[in-house]
Amino acid sequence: MERPKVYVTRRIAQEALDMVARATDMKVWEGEQAPPRQVLVEESRDIDGLLSLPTDRLDARWSPTSS
Repeated sequence: MERPKVYVTRRIAQEALDMVARATDMKVWEGEQAPPRQVLVEESRDIDGLLSLPTDRLDARWSPTSS
């Protein structure tokens, strides 16, 4: 069974990352700030979930499926 793909927009507590990693195929943005919009769009093309922080700016424009 294929594990869901999740993109994490920032480093979070290692315990939380470990929990996500146990259940998913996870990729984490390693930058200090949220990823640039273009990176977020690129990374979001083939994921099942997005883990972001409340301070990350997300709106309808980030989604590759938005019109």
